[in-house]
Amino acid sequence: MVLTEDAQLRFDDGRVLQYQIKLLPRGRHLRLRVTRRGQLVVSAPAGVSRQTILSAVVAKRAWIARQLQALTQDRAVSETLPEKIILPAIGETWRVVYHAAPRAGVSLRIAHTMPLAHESHEKLENGELILRGAVDCQALCEEVLRKWLLHHAKTVLTPALQCLSESTSLSYLRLRVKNQRSRWGSCSPEKVISLNSKLLFLPVEWMHYVMIHELCHTVEMNHSAHFWRLVARHCPDYAALRYAMRRNAHCYIPPWAYGRHE
Repeated sequence: MVLTEDAQLRFDDGRVLQYQIKLLPRGRHLRLRVTRRGQLVVSAPAGVSRQTILSAVVAKRAWIARQLQALTQDRAVSETLPEKIILPAIGETWRVVYHAAPRAGVSLRIAHTMPLAHESHEKLENGELILRGAVDCQALCEEVLRKWLLHHAKTVLTPALQCLSESTSLSYLRLRVKNQRSRWGSCSPEKVISLNSKLLFLPVEWMHYVMIHELCHTVEMNHSAHFWRLVARHCPDYAALRYAMRRNAHCYIPPWAYGRHE
């Protein structure tokens, strides 16, 4: 059972930040995370004292301030809706077009691009996402784009996972694709795999690693040495990919892809 506590951090300029402490029964390390909503979440093993946690947060006060400042700048940039959506994991690029119309909501229409014979592969766009309606409302446009992303991810991740399943002989029961808050993937004891739609924004090698990781959980529902040997068998450079993802994955995700609760 995860226990939560509230605490506060005072900065040198007098600002006070309320934050949450999560005590994890199986936790091994003390970690700090600033969410996209500007909330600080501290995770720690259940046996760590409150004073130790508070001291660690104070020691990281400058880092926390920088994260909050960067978040403020990102929010300012995100006020502009995307004109192009690039999905490296599947090699696709979509242009986004906005048409204002006298209606309460926003609708989306997909117009596929027919490539010309003289166009190089690198310059091709897969098509246009045409948003029509109250496009001056950023929240409505972002919601429509997230719904498109979810549907598109289901379309492309389903055959991709099936192909990897066949090549690795690791079978699963069913795939679910979600706009998950932080998890890239998961696998239930019933071999139901869940994948994050935001995987499409990552390099293809990272996406493949996540799928291999979850397929291996159909055999080992833990992170034992046997599990990691199985992962290494199908993805020899998994350690480097995992390290790169943990450090840099958030840099690939555009602000609009996150819901308001994130």
